[in-house]
Amino acid sequence: MSSPIQLNSILSDKPIPGITKNKSLFVESEFPKEGWIQICFICALEPTSHLLDYNTIKNYKRITQETTNGSSNFNMNTYNLNILIHSCRRCSQKLKHDKVFNKNIKRYINKHICTNIYPDFTGR
Repeated sequence: MSSPIQLNSILSDKPIPGITKNKSLFVESEFPKEGWIQICFICALEPTSHLLDYNTIKNYKRITQETTNGSSNFNMNTYNLNILIHSCRRCSQKLKHDKVFNKNIKRYINKHICTNIYPDFTGR
């Protein structure tokens, strides 16, 4: 078991230059998670392949643990994280034309990002 001092010494905080990873937000369903069709994140009703580019989190940090031969190694990866939203055509159109709906959905998405992905996210 590594002590905190050793753990800090093996974590690298160097950004990976030019690396951007995508994180798609969708409602879980019977569709494969890595598939290109997912259920709309906004209405949770319709399958869609349409993606909205919501935001990019610069210098996103993620700690991963690798276990080999009974010993654990911790790595910190820093990269840009692009947040994509699966949105059906109806919700996409409503986002464009209904300002109140747009504001409420942004608040909902920001809360989801803060809770599940990146606690320091300040919103869009």
